Amino acid sequence: MTTATNKSYQSESVWTNNAGMHGSGGGYSTVYSIPLWQQDVDMSVNQGSTTWRNFPDVCMVADHCYVISNNGKTGSFWGTSLAAPLWAGFTALVNQQASAQGKPAVGFLNPAIYAIAQGPLYASCFHDVTRGNNTWSNSPTQFYATTGYDLCTGWGSPNGTNLINALMGYAGPIYVDFNYTGATTNGSYDAPFKTLAGGTNAVAANGTIIVRTAGSSSETMSISKPMTLTAIGGAATVGH
Repeated sequence: MTTATNKSYQSESVWTNNAGMHGSGGGYSTVYSIPLWQQDVDMSVNQGSTTWRNFPDVCMVADHCYVISNNGKTGSFWGTSLAAPLWAGFTALVNQQASAQGKPAVGFLNPAIYAIAQGPLYASCFHDVTRGNNTWSNSPTQFYATTGYDLCTGWGSPNGTNLINALMGYAGPIYVDFNYTGATTNGSYDAPFKTLAGGTNAVAANGTIIVRTAGSSSETMSISKPMTLTAIGGAATVGH
């Protein structure tokens, strides 16, 4: 990360080590399928997968941080050992501000992160890292940072207060799936919807809810409250 003379943020690049021993990781799984909240990301330029879980989701400064603690003793941290605690601390700030305003904790971040990053607030909430790569001798063409989501830095690093405010007021979309664990045989979404909307690993369901069904199967769902239905990958029939 590069800062200006007044220590304000200026730019970032991928931490690259051509020997492949350390630095920015990234890629896609061959075990875990692509999650719902990642399926609408454009993978045509970043070499990402449209069927497997892509990573990372986000990035954070990772080289180096010096910490002074325990009666003046110093320690140096880098890599995931630095980035993950920084993200945890950042999330704690979101929840602290939410609590002060009588709002719920953010819970599971991934759907919210992707929804914000794919919306009009992306440029103000994230630092998009577009320079560098995580290639090495065994994969000399994979992967490169690019505009938007990429397999080196995800959506980028957090832009402080702007992302805190966006996460605290996050309003969808919420992705639900008829194959979600807990759905009843008639397609009722009462139980899993409550889990998504009010559970400990959920975000607030006060925005658009996107309902998906696997393949070409036909499902019926009763809706008792006003909502927006978005058809993805095929037509949807809405009755009253």
